[in-house]
Amino acid sequence: MRRCRAVAGVAAPLALSLLLVGCQKGSASKPAQQAFAGSDIERTIENQLAPQLQQKGLTAGAASCPAKVSPTADRPGACTLQVEGQPTRIKVVRSGTGFQVSVDQVVVNIASFEALAEHEEKQKYTFNCGSETAKVINVGGTVDCLATPQRKGGAVQFVATFSDLAGHFTLQPKTTN
Repeated sequence: MRRCRAVAGVAAPLALSLLLVGCQKGSASKPAQQAFAGSDIERTIENQLAPQLQQKGLTAGAASCPAKVSPTADRPGACTLQVEGQPTRIKVVRSGTGFQVSVDQVVVNIASFEALAEHEEKQKYTFNCGSETAKVINVGGTVDCLATPQRKGGAVQFVATFSDLAGHFTLQPKTTN
């Protein structure tokens, strides 16, 4: 099993945690009981997370949140952001009188991932991991690729398993049972 490191442009979650301070009105004595307006969170996602994804070569679209979001210490709020046309889960946590938003799934830029996989393998392969621009998967999820040797030999199926939101992965030949 080959351990690989995440590289900028491969996984876009980036462990993004962006703070918006002062987005709630009212008394600071009961912040856990007050909800945030979904439209405020959507604006934060679109203004702060979307540009970070775009810098990684991914197209981010509209964010969508419930009308009111009330994250608690044991239950974060949830919104979605369209990334390459795929709904991507966004986590919303309370922070003081404001909130933080972060991408809560692994967003894999396929072209960047293929280039990294080609670089990491000792025998030179050309990787093809599908026709999508990006794949949105949960931590522990996999991406299947077909690797064609640049020299002799037949194509080999590989599977990449993503171990965290930063995009760290293991790459190994796929076994059939």
